[in-house]
Amino acid sequence: MDIDVQAWDEAHTLPHGKLYWIRPGIVAALPDEGVVETPDLSATVYAGYTRLAQELGHPVAIVVLVDRLGDQTPEVRRYWQQVMKTDVLCCAALVSESFFARAISSFFVGISKPEVPTRIFGTLDRAVEWAETHLP
Repeated sequence: MDIDVQAWDEAHTLPHGKLYWIRPGIVAALPDEGVVETPDLSATVYAGYTRLAQELGHPVAIVVLVDRLGDQTPEVRRYWQQVMKTDVLCCAALVSESFFARAISSFFVGISKPEVPTRIFGTLDRAVEWAETHLP
């Protein structure tokens, strides 16, 4: 997935990627290509979301470009199940061009039933449209 970030405002630098404001209240998580996420790295991402929500004064919508991730361990999935709360996030849109990855993600989202509304999309545009409908 080719992403042109020139129109986005950098919001937070992570050890393994960046967070960008792509619209008011909507944050894109752009991991470094091929990164293998760990619970510690996930914690830095969530701390970034928390800081941005505090600065904004309300929960943020996140759009995660998951195709760039090399892998995500079961421990990472459990971490996200535990921390995703509506005081920080109003919704989570996961973007993947891969039908297989979307199917697996849908399966895990269906099983975990996160507190925060979460959906998987094949395009960034559709994910942003959906995220806009969940902004406070």
